[in-house]
Amino acid sequence: VFAVLASPLLYWLVIESTRDATPGGDKRAALIAATFGAVSPVINVYGAEARPYAMLIVLVLASSISLLRAQRLNRFIDWFAYSLFTSYAVIT
Repeated sequence: VFAVLASPLLYWLVIESTRDATPGGDKRAALIAATFGAVSPVINVYGAEARPYAMLIVLVLASSISLLRAQRLNRFIDWFAYSLFTSYAVIT
């Protein structure tokens, strides 16, 4: 289940990280990253295992997205999401 979430999160991460250079983010680079994430053997193998490795990948991606949003918008909810995802990633 978590391996399926990795590709959209990769797309969102690239959009957030390129938002300063391109208004709205670089959609072409985001599609390329999501495609590579979808065919990545590491993500696919971790998604098939019964261990929480795929969940760790998703939590690290969500933490990175939350950090970029928190730095850009400086809202409490974004900082809270960043701390929540980071805490869960460390626990995993």
